[in-house]
Amino acid sequence: MSRRRPPRWVEWAPRARERRTRGRDMDWHADRELANTVVCPPKPKGCNAPIGTTCRNFGTGQELENWPAHEARLKRAEAVFQAAAEAEQAEAPVPSEETA
Repeated sequence: MSRRRPPRWVEWAPRARERRTRGRDMDWHADRELANTVVCPPKPKGCNAPIGTTCRNFGTGQELENWPAHEARLKRAEAVFQAAAEAEQAEAPVPSEETA
């Protein structure tokens, strides 16, 4: 009888957890604050968390610990932030050489 090889996730899971928890710096907190400015999309991409609340784990219902938010919520927040920045930039008068 031959030994079965363990599933592939057993090999990468410990390294993935280390990568996720190692970098909890200012960027992580900034991402969480940015994500909390928009609604998290409903399942299966998100948890449907309202504005101002942290995303929750699907299985346990506890707040996410290793990620600032669900990926779909982060992408949505970045899109809103960029759209607002572009709108603000379009409204700002651009100094030209004639007025200087």
